[in-house]
Amino acid sequence: MITVDELENVLRESNISEDCISRILKKDNKGLFKHGNAKEIEKIFKVLDKHEINKEAIGNCLSVLAYGKAEEIEKIFEVLGKYEIKQETIENCLSVLAHGKAEEIEKIFAVLGKHEINKEAIKNCLSVLVQGKAEEIEKIFEVLDKQKIKQETIENCLIVLALGKAKEIEKIFAVLGKYEIKQETIENCLSVLARGKAEEIEKIFEVLDKQKVQQETTESCLSVLALGKAKEIKKIFEVLGKYEIKQEIIENCLSVLARGKAEEIEKIFEVLDKHEIKKETVENCLSVLAYGKAEEIEKIFEVLDKHEIKQEAIENCLFVLAQGKAKEIEKMFEVLEKQKIKKETIGNCLIVLAQGKAREIEKIFAVLDKHEIKQETIENCLSVLARGKAEEIEKIFEVLDKHEIKQETTENCLSVLALGKAEEIGKIFEVLDKHEIKQEAIENCLSVLAHGKAEEIEKIFEVLDKKRIKKERNNRELFKCTSIR
Repeated sequence: MITVDELENVLRESNISEDCISRILKKDNKGLFKHGNAKEIEKIFKVLDKHEINKEAIGNCLSVLAYGKAEEIEKIFEVLGKYEIKQETIENCLSVLAHGKAEEIEKIFAVLGKHEINKEAIKNCLSVLVQGKAEEIEKIFEVLDKQKIKQETIENCLIVLALGKAKEIEKIFAVLGKYEIKQETIENCLSVLARGKAEEIEKIFEVLDKQKVQQETTESCLSVLALGKAKEIKKIFEVLGKYEIKQEIIENCLSVLARGKAEEIEKIFEVLDKHEIKKETVENCLSVLAYGKAEEIEKIFEVLDKHEIKQEAIENCLFVLAQGKAKEIEKMFEVLEKQKIKKETIGNCLIVLAQGKAREIEKIFAVLDKHEIKQETIENCLSVLARGKAEEIEKIFEVLDKHEIKQETTENCLSVLALGKAEEIGKIFEVLDKHEIKQEAIENCLSVLAHGKAEEIEKIFEVLDKKRIKKERNNRELFKCTSIR
């Protein structure tokens, strides 16, 4: 156990900024206070410092201090280093240090290597090293091989190796086969094998059949089988029926059955009725019923009302009620007002309040200001504040500068800062350069850097070369690189 005073002292001695200390102490740290040990935490900080782990990243994943052991963490770093897992990747998944075991991680790498799993795929899902077990993963591969699931498909959903159980996966395949769910559909939502339970899936099919939900509809949203509970789904249908939500609408957003709770949905309807949100509006965004919490939604309405956000704007982006947090939204308003972003502009892009974080937005403004991005440009693409990360944006600017992309060009396509990854963008430039794509063409379609994947683009070029498409490729073909899958 560790007291608040002990924790504060350790954080100061470890050169954690006062701002970061304040945020850490304000968090719900029951796990840290219960399992943490001052001397051990001190040792952990020394190991993390040695490996140059960002203090901010540690503040965002306190479980590494609560459950980690300095000696074990050092061994884990050795294993990850051996397999060339970069510091940045580790920072994005510190739970591998908190809960992982070096010896088991080594064995998992051996199994993944044996089955030729791409290193990039492992980097994108480090949790497989924490949650998986080498022996179980080997058995899962046997089941997936038997079912002819391609390696590439597994790489796109390594969570099936992290959370799945071979025996259960075999049973799930039997149930899905009984209901004639296509192989291609399963491959597009492999998480059903990781999170689903065969017995429960069987019951869910019975409820959906009773409600006359077509097989094609179920196939378009297998998450309902992965996450749903038959009894709960039955109750949700009753609530939606009471509020006259059409069958067709439910079928277009089956996630409400996967993630919603009947009792909570009932309360949400009451709050929405109180604020005169029309039924048609709710039908256009059922995710508010799937992800929202009635109490939180009420608080969000209060904040939006206080800042004079029009009813129409809320109705056009009901998603803000599904994913937003009232306290965080209030902080974001403060940051946006400080930056003189008009209320109408915020109203036109409420997604920034749904997905953004006040502290991150402040940092993003600092980076954009440093690179002299105009206020008007930011206002025209506020989504960069919702989806971007300041540190990543800075790296993207470095890559774009290196390739002499003009500031005006970047300003015309800020989505590259919102959605892009510096490392991937660097690789895309290499592929485009290799295939002699002109600078002008890239500048005219910068979205290729935001949405494209270097490996996929390379494959597309191979197809185009086979078809003898000329080297003078135009912008339209560049767009293909972002959209062909």
